Amino acid sequence: MKLKVLPVVKAYPVIDPVSQTEAVCVAGISMDAPHRWIRLFPLDYRGLVYAQRFKKYEVIELEVRKSTKDSRPESFTPVLDSITVREFINTDGGTWRRRLPFFDAIEDESMCEIQRRQKAERKSLGVFRPQEVTDLSVAAAEEGFAESQRALLSLASLFGDRAGDATRAALEPLPVKARFRYRCADSACPGHNQSLIDWELGALYRNLDAAGDDEATIHAKIRQKFLEQYCGERCDTRFIAGSMLKHPGSFLILGLVHPRRASPPQEATLF
Repeated sequence: MKLKVLPVVKAYPVIDPVSQTEAVCVAGISMDAPHRWIRLFPLDYRGLVYAQRFKKYEVIELEVRKSTKDSRPESFTPVLDSITVREFINTDGGTWRRRLPFFDAIEDESMCEIQRRQKAERKSLGVFRPQEVTDLSVAAAEEGFAESQRALLSLASLFGDRAGDATRAALEPLPVKARFRYRCADSACPGHNQSLIDWELGALYRNLDAAGDDEATIHAKIRQKFLEQYCGERCDTRFIAGSMLKHPGSFLILGLVHPRRASPPQEATLF
């Protein structure tokens, strides 16, 4: 089956313990109406040739197969060699006018609604406006997780898999963990506490680390970016949430949609 997809979020890569390859989860929206969620997984992004390494909001066309290992209804296995990169949908000066219609077509009322629909129809991807974001905790990742990922990386290299390809830099586990605390718009919302696994989280950490910032400064700057800036009053923020394959009732924050709010009209001052 051939699809035309607008990729809107890429999760940080991990090692798939089954295939021993780097696996990136890409969530996108079908370009053809009716718009719907499409999950491309597993996708060895760094194994793609450069002409196929699409960015977020860069339309792609590709062949997919219905996954035999992932029963989530939005999930498809991408045929990597078939990927063709098309138009980039820009932010239009920060207003997101060209992007928002895709989100508007599939927006959910709340995280609580997404969870109810997961139980009723196995829904595993959604986007919604949080009612109140109260905190983003940032800390070093657990060493146990890092060790397990490094072990898989070593195994992949031992078997000569592309994840161990000497032509690419070694994949390091996500060095930081971040969790959003918030309430959604559901009147009975008990509050949510969910991990953020956006690729941009790891990329920001590595850029700050390369610039020489210490751990405490890096954590503070991550919090400033994702909480104070993206979830601040100047942005009309939406969260993109996705469920875990082995725990379909548990959701993670895959990424944020953060268009600028329209400036309110200035009132005339009378003298």
